Parts: sequence; C-alpha cells; structure tokens
Amino acid sequence: MNFLTSLGFLISYDKSQLTLSSRCRCLGFIFDFVYQSIAIPPDKRRKLFYLTDRFSRKSHCTIKEFARMIESLVSVFSTVQYPVGIYTKHFEREKFLALEFVSGDYSKQIAIPSYLCTDFEW
Repeated sequence: MNFLTSLGFLISYDKSQLTLSSRCRCLGFIFDFVYQSIAIPPDKRRKLFYLTDRFSRKSHCTIKEFARMIESLVSVFSTVQYPVGIYTKHFEREKFLALEFVSGDYSKQIAIPSYLCTDFEW
C-alpha cells in the first residue's frame, strides 16, 4: 500500500480487503484462487432465477424491461459453463424486431412469444 501511495494512487480502505484470502467477491462474482474459478454468488443466482421465472409467466412487458432481463443474463456469461449465448439469441432477436417495429422506443410494449418458454426454462 505504501508503494501504491508513493506512486500517487488513492486507496479506498472501505473497498479494500486488507486480509489475505483465497476467495473474494469482486465485480459481483466470487473469485476462488485455490480452485481457479469464478462463481455467481447465491443471492445473484436467486435474483436471476426469480427474474427469468417472472418473465416466463408474462405475456407482455416493455422493451426496456425485456432488455434489462437480457442484460442480467449476459452479465453472467463468463461464469456459466453452458453456452448461455445460444439461449439469449432468441431474446435478443425479439428485442431487435420489437425496437425496429416501434422505431427504437424502449417504452413501448412487447409481446413475449410462447416459443421463448424453452429458453426461459433452460
């Protein structure tokens, strides 16, 4: 810390972990340096499950809400062993088509097609 301070860096002690640990939570993920892995924290996992479950039951929502749901799924790409990108492509396509139809207005409603149910279930 003295070296970094001498170089002009400001250290935020509130955000710093000053004790040695093999696991730390950073940028919304759990980094494990022993197992060399990245994991989604349980609270974030529950939120994603609740979010996808809620959207799978809806028939309509705003394009903005739909885009936020997609962003939440995309944010965990790096930690999931399955090819999540495959399952979000249909969501992205529906968002794109809806935005094209309403000239880019995110506040407009989108009908959630029933064929997306299999992607929500995944």
